[in-house]
Amino acid sequence: MVAIAEHIKVPELRFPEFSREWERARMEQLARVNPPDMPLPNSFYYIDLDAVDKGVLKEADKIDKESAPSRAQRFLEIDDVLFQMVRPYQKNNLWFREAKGHYVASTGYAILKSKCQAFTYQLLHEPQFNRQVRVRCTGSNYPAINTSELKLIPVYHPSLPEQQKIAEFLTAVDEKIGKLKRKKELLEAYKKGAMQKLFSQEIRFKDDQGNPYPDWEEKRLGEVGSKSKRKNKANQSLPVLTNSATQGVIMQDSYFDREITTEANLDGYYVVNLGLFVYNPRISKHAKAGPINFNNAGAGLMSPLYTVFSIDEGLKSFFKEYFKTTFWHRYMMAVSNFGVRHDRMNVTSDDFFAMPLPFPSLPEQQKIAEFLTGIDDKINAVANQIDKAAEFKKGLLQKMFV
Repeated sequence: MVAIAEHIKVPELRFPEFSREWERARMEQLARVNPPDMPLPNSFYYIDLDAVDKGVLKEADKIDKESAPSRAQRFLEIDDVLFQMVRPYQKNNLWFREAKGHYVASTGYAILKSKCQAFTYQLLHEPQFNRQVRVRCTGSNYPAINTSELKLIPVYHPSLPEQQKIAEFLTAVDEKIGKLKRKKELLEAYKKGAMQKLFSQEIRFKDDQGNPYPDWEEKRLGEVGSKSKRKNKANQSLPVLTNSATQGVIMQDSYFDREITTEANLDGYYVVNLGLFVYNPRISKHAKAGPINFNNAGAGLMSPLYTVFSIDEGLKSFFKEYFKTTFWHRYMMAVSNFGVRHDRMNVTSDDFFAMPLPFPSLPEQQKIAEFLTGIDDKINAVANQIDKAAEFKKGLLQKMFV
């Protein structure tokens, strides 16, 4: 590849065998947008707006035509490209390449058909195209672009051979990222299985002389830890934290893309120092009893709806891993009174701190924590590789398109 910057109608980064200027066209000239809907089969897999995550088809429910929602209209053929028209900033677009049956997508997607589908798919992620999409979106809660506006978006495109060359290169980068993501998923599955066997005592560590460690004790949370009650009475200038089931304890503005609290309503929030644990009673598919996470994000403030506590006896690193399991969920389900709010565990403080916990000897706690932390290190290393590859891809998209 060579860098070229002489003309606005050629990309900065280009394969050396191509020199023609790129042509300007409307999206509808590059690709057919929403061809006439085909008749729906009697049953099919339905792709709604939650079924695709960053180019990957995560889940699709099989449904009958009679019970299908009215939005189920886009019958898919192999090699179709789906563009997410509702909340397009999420970039949950799909290049449909494999199928195990009939698939139908929601009208929240547009179907695109072009001479080089791989090029069209990559174009949907290009920064200039996405800027054009954003300025054409309407709506605040669910911003969306309509089909007419999508068709009119101006795009630059090269000859078909150059489209194919660009698409082949960027698809290879995507496949590299996909392999890294699969590696991360396998490591996460391995850790999940290891945790199940370790905390159920199906497998046990031995000491350095090969002797078994003592039998595990059982202690209550209130015996090994204590509730943190320090409130923000002095109106300290600290960031607001949140406890996410998937991301752990993080800054609130990075989770919600904005601060949802103001200094005026922070009085009474808990001061959460580094090294404390936080329980969020809100339940989700990722946390059936609400998440308990360790704060390694730094000192901050948290809603009084959360329970903040310390571990005073035993290793924090051991309990940090234990609370990632589901072993403590059954107890929480037993003592919870769901009441009116079905999305939140209603557990008294006394019941929460009566939670039974496993308590191996400290040397065995150390070995368990070190083993699981070692797997985390491998997962984080792969995650860093994914981030770097994604940044590399982002740079390519900026330089290989006009």
